Amino acid sequence: MSKKYIPTLLILASLWGSDYMFIKIGISSIHPSLFTSLRFLIASIVFFVFLKIKKASFKIPLKDLLFIFFISLIDVYLPQILTTTGEKTVASGITSVILSSSPIFTFIFAYFFLKEEKINFYKIFFVILGFLGVFIIFYKELLNNNEFVITGFILILLASIAYAIGIILLKKINSKINVHLSCFYLVLFAFFISIPFTILSNGVTNSNFKISSVLALFYDGIVLQAFTYSFFLNAVRIFGASRTAYVGYFMPIFSIIYGAIFLKEVLTINIFVGGALILLSAYFIEKGS
Repeated sequence: MSKKYIPTLLILASLWGSDYMFIKIGISSIHPSLFTSLRFLIASIVFFVFLKIKKASFKIPLKDLLFIFFISLIDVYLPQILTTTGEKTVASGITSVILSSSPIFTFIFAYFFLKEEKINFYKIFFVILGFLGVFIIFYKELLNNNEFVITGFILILLASIAYAIGIILLKKINSKINVHLSCFYLVLFAFFISIPFTILSNGVTNSNFKISSVLALFYDGIVLQAFTYSFFLNAVRIFGASRTAYVGYFMPIFSIIYGAIFLKEVLTINIFVGGALILLSAYFIEKGS
């Protein structure tokens, strides 16, 4: 890694690593469905203003627009609502660690459905090792038969699977479409998708909007959903996708630190061992043999 790359990597990881902490703060007084919906609304407004300033065209072929809508459901709305709901009972640091398993699921789906991955003993070993890491994190709660925490774990694991499917779908977006325009439609569609679920869950009436939660909401919508993603895309352009992807392996470290310092989350040995196995597995599966 070049020395110029390291500061960018650490800035991205430190910003995105704070996401799960601020979600935890946000949903302390705002219902998860409403928090998710408003986050998308804020981000879509930011992208809209940005595109207007750039005088960009909002026109996209209908077939691409429909496909972006489908990706918005799978890769944007579903993982976000699953993660936000799961965090009601799961610590923010653990959430980040579980979500880091996404590359493992991406490899599995790419092999079975796209035939893009070659399977061998090396990769099978790390897939099994990754799932062992997930089990180690779950193990303590399984022993205690803590149904609420286990449900939260399962929701976050499903979010990781949704992200994996979304990554595969994102590869199929027309490369001619402006990236920021795609992002605008992704978060805008996610907002519209979220509306009926927010209404059905009584998200508005079940929220009391504490100042800390509102500030967390705007931070997530503006800084993380909009600005940081644009920063990430710029880093990909400068340093390349493979190097920038390393941010995913540093994010859980920052998430665990933030959770321990600001939310007083308890760190146990099974979190460290399970998390290490997941991160190592994801890294070596992506790296290849």
